Amino acid sequence: MPELPEVETVVRTVAPRLIGRRLVEVRCFAHKKWALTLDKASGQKIRTVRRYGKYILLELHNGLLAIHLGMTGRPLTGGEKGRYTRAMLACDRGTVLFDDVRQFGSVRWLASEPERLGHDALEISADEFLGRLRMHKGHLKALLIFLPHTALASHMNPSITVALKIILRRLSRTMTTVSPPSMASSGLM
Repeated sequence: MPELPEVETVVRTVAPRLIGRRLVEVRCFAHKKWALTLDKASGQKIRTVRRYGKYILLELHNGLLAIHLGMTGRPLTGGEKGRYTRAMLACDRGTVLFDDVRQFGSVRWLASEPERLGHDALEISADEFLGRLRMHKGHLKALLIFLPHTALASHMNPSITVALKIILRRLSRTMTTVSPPSMASSGLM
């Protein structure tokens, strides 16, 4: 599954090609539930393209398209429809194909921004993260695995690790270092 930095790279690559473009046609070639509402995006102009957690959000004048790459999904600009093409976004200038070999990804039309995504893992402050962590009781590892599903938009452990490294680095600047007792003074040597 693509990790958060890879999704950010995809957003930065496709954003200049999509912002300001009008979606002439949005088609799905996969038999998925998410395909049922894609036609609502047709005819709309793409206002912004951004990442939120592991979602690529195309903000439209009315609603938005939320793209999740799943394990093997990837947007392709230009090119021809292939064996693994699951969706097509035909713009007034150019086309974006969504290829997904394993079919775990999705392209969904949403009427409004989802509220239950939580905070983006790279935008939450250290204080806010610690506050959310303090609201739960349990072993730290279990909390870190559970917390993203309740408080952060990024749902996979490697993304948590990236966010935690940033947060812990910020915290380490404000914390004092406590040295463990030496082995000699503890009687172990």
